[in-house]
Amino acid sequence: MRSSDPASRRPSSRLSWSGTGASVLLAIVVAVSAAYYPAWRGAPVWDDDGHITKPELQSVDGLRRIWLEPGATQQYYPVLHSAFWFEHRVWKDAPVGYHLTNIVLHSIAAFLIFLLLRELGVLGAMLAAFVFAVHPVHVESVAWISEQKNTLSAVLCLLSAIAYVRFDESRDRRVYLAALAWFVLALLAKTVTAMMPALLAIVAWWRRGRVDVRRDIVPLIPFAAAAAAAGGWSAWIEHSVIGAQGIEFQLTLAQRCLIAARAIVFYLAKLVWPAQLTFNYPKWTMDPQVWWQTLFPLALIGCITALWTIRVRSRAPLAALLAFCALVFPALGFLNVYPFRYAFVADHFQYLASVPIIAFLCAGLTLGLSGQPLMLTRVAASVLLVSLGTLTWMQSRDYADAETLYRSILRRNPDSWFAHNNLGSMLLQQGHYEAARPHLEAALRLSPSVWEPYANLGLLRLRAGPIDEAPYFFTEAL
Repeated sequence: MRSSDPASRRPSSRLSWSGTGASVLLAIVVAVSAAYYPAWRGAPVWDDDGHITKPELQSVDGLRRIWLEPGATQQYYPVLHSAFWFEHRVWKDAPVGYHLTNIVLHSIAAFLIFLLLRELGVLGAMLAAFVFAVHPVHVESVAWISEQKNTLSAVLCLLSAIAYVRFDESRDRRVYLAALAWFVLALLAKTVTAMMPALLAIVAWWRRGRVDVRRDIVPLIPFAAAAAAAGGWSAWIEHSVIGAQGIEFQLTLAQRCLIAARAIVFYLAKLVWPAQLTFNYPKWTMDPQVWWQTLFPLALIGCITALWTIRVRSRAPLAALLAFCALVFPALGFLNVYPFRYAFVADHFQYLASVPIIAFLCAGLTLGLSGQPLMLTRVAASVLLVSLGTLTWMQSRDYADAETLYRSILRRNPDSWFAHNNLGSMLLQQGHYEAARPHLEAALRLSPSVWEPYANLGLLRLRAGPIDEAPYFFTEAL
């Protein structure tokens, strides 16, 4: 690999905890805490109440049920719900404790990214860690209590990756077992981490230019087996327990391919230009007969082909793109996930997947500024981080409470049946019947094939009339 590769530098020494390491971690915590300050006291939103430990699970026996009774929690993520169980012993139902926990976990994840990139010898490791820490595309994962599954699983996955990279150099069996143990814990926190074996194979190709079966593939077999088992179980839970089935998930293979390609382009665009971020994006209508929709897979294929042709000069661009695609694969549409009822993309789907792209872009920026005066480099980095941090601060205000969140969605996506229905339902429960009516009617108009608007409009008529219309809406809901 030539020295022009943005990720070709080898680290001179490992980072020690004292000195630089502690300073970097402290700086990251301060930056994240400041950027997410508006969300510190945010009230629970949407399904947060389904993740904060329910009364029937708050006992010691409840902890046993979390591990041994699938269905006791919203998803079978026992490590995640054990963390929530312990947090509830400390914070009870106070949202601030869960938000601060998420902020700490996100800060640790950013610091581990720094350590991992240093271990791999990637230029701009510190810049990449700070960009990850304050990038607004991660607000959904950090400010939303439910997505502690993202921050916690990322920490565990990154610990596994660091251990595996060290095993790759030392071939120490104890380090290997530690990497495998961290990975299993990550899977039990969120199975999106199941793609890490693919990531490690890509890293091996990037570092050495080839993938050796004995050196690179055989050690990953136990990781792949654990990932397959966890992924299969999680897919069954999504389909049979959570409800990712029905007319909204009846997509052809061609439609799923179009969704996947467009989602990849969408996520990359939001990483580079994080404008108009929202909790609920418009749901695309995918039709292979519409010619311009085929431009997304064609562009993706063309980009991969072009990067393959320049691999002799640098393997980093292709490795970064392939790693990104691998990590985001579970949410590309080939597997049914419940949020696809509302949209085919969501910011929290690319939380971990953003790391290789951020690392590559920061390495390129660092290389590009390497010949410039130190002051100019620091100013450029500061402007970038302050800009991203400001956007994160503004975005995190949307998570003050559920009503604020739903209204923020409607400002950016006025055709969101999800936001109209949930906001209308809230207003209905508060007794604001006439304020709820237009939102519930809009939800029904926008998505007449889902049951929730019918049920809410039935309740509205029971409470505010005309009562004789209520049976029709309840029948339609059923």
